[in-house]
Formats: sequence, C-alpha cells, structure tokens
Amino acid sequence: VPDSVTSIGDGVFDGCTSLASVTIPDGVTNIGWCAFSSTSIVSINIPDSVTSISDYAFDCCTSLASIEIPDSVTSIGVGAFNSCRSLMSIDVAEDNSNYSSKDGVLFNKDKTELIRYPERKTGTEYTVPDSVTSIGAYAFSGTSLVNINIPDSVTNVYSDAFERCTSLTSINVSEGNSTYSSDGGVLFDKYKTEIIRYPVGKTNAKYAIPVGVTSIGDWAFSGCTSLASIEIPVGVTSIGAGAFDSCDSLTSVTIPASVTSIGNFAFRYCTSVPSIDV
Repeated sequence: VPDSVTSIGDGVFDGCTSLASVTIPDGVTNIGWCAFSSTSIVSINIPDSVTSISDYAFDCCTSLASIEIPDSVTSIGVGAFNSCRSLMSIDVAEDNSNYSSKDGVLFNKDKTELIRYPERKTGTEYTVPDSVTSIGAYAFSGTSLVNINIPDSVTNVYSDAFERCTSLTSINVSEGNSTYSSDGGVLFDKYKTEIIRYPVGKTNAKYAIPVGVTSIGDWAFSGCTSLASIEIPVGVTSIGAGAFDSCDSLTSVTIPASVTSIGNFAFRYCTSVPSIDV
C-alpha cells in the first residue's frame, strides 16, 4: 500500500482469495469494514499509526495464524477476527490503553470483557477469568473447545458468543452466578425461564426443554445438526430469532398454544421438517 495512504477503505480487499501478503505503511489510521475479509494473508503487520480496526476487518482470513495489536489501537469492531480458522494467538502491546491479551486471548484493558478466543488455539477446556463480566459477540465462535466454564462474575453473554462451536458439549456456570445457570451443560438464565444456548457439539437426537422455560432465546439451537426432535413445553411464550436455524436433522416441530411470538429466521434451513404444527 503506498505511503500516502491514511485509511484502508471498507471492503477494499474483500474476496481477494489469492492475496497472501499486504504491507500497511506508517500513517494509516483506520482499517475499514471487511477490508481484508476472505483474503489468504498469513500474517500482517499493523503499524503504530492505526487507531481503529473496523467490524469484520479480517473476517474469514482462514490462513491468518497470529496478529499483534499495537499500542495505538483504541477501537476494535465486532467480528474483526471472526472465522479466522487458523488463528492461534491475538497479542496486544502492553502499553495499549484500551485492550489486553492473556495467553493469546483478546480482552479489553481491565479484562472485564472477553472479546475473542482465537479459533485454533489449542486446548479443549477453558475457564473464563473471574475478572470478566461480559462475553462478547463471536467470542468463542468456531473454536474447538469441548467445555467452557463461566464464573460468578459474568453478567452478560452475547447470543452469538458460541456459534459454530461444533465440538462444544458443555457450558458450565458457577453456582454463585446471579445472572446465568446451566443444566446438563445447557446455558439458561438464573431461574431457568429462558434457554440461552444449547451446545452445538451435543450429539443427542432428542431434547425436551425443561418445564418452566418461557422463552427460547435468539439462536438458542442454531446449528444443532444432531437434533431430530425438540419438545417445546406448554408455557413457552416466545421463540427467538434464528432459534432453530440450520437444525437440518429436525423432523418435527409442535408449537404449543402458549407461544405468542416467533422471531425472524426461527426455522431457516430446517430442511428435514415437512410441516410445523401449531
């Protein structure tokens, strides 16, 4: 990129699947939305002049193995490193005032928000640090983790935090957590009135949502390809957006009379369901 450039625009290299190397000059302050999305870059040097990395800037950079965030970066957008299937480490310069890293995992500076666990980081189990209060969008997306342990401190989990986690069989919540709980590795709110996330890696063909649940959260079962049957109990009033998206083994759905709302894409790509009984 020429030395005169100060900003890399939105989508400028998006889809350049043969592009393996890019040199960003000093003076660039912004890396735009989807700027390097779906390229084949293996590594990239972000100069100290960059202050902003926009949403999905490196999305689907499947060959990118590591990345270093310099002191200057003050903003990292949603999904900036989503679907980076070779990414093993995100390292942040110690003097950065907004972000930090520990063992290659990206956090905000004081480690109250877990932003991104690298998709190809080794290990099958991860315990979220006690300092974390929020697990961000796409935080664990696509990882190979089997077990994730959530401590008392966490009060916010984004609905897409565990998408594409095809090996994940258990989300375990500490009993002292005041906002969330788990039952059989399934994530619920504290009092089990909302089912938040059924782990994609579970291989059960059937699942009965517990009596007492009144809400099926957004994307709660999305991508659960092993499920052929889901029992929705009387008392459930809402089915969230994308709740059963891509459950392509699901063969039957009965919606009880108590349901009053069904979100967008709730049954998208449920290719084995011949009909839905209401």
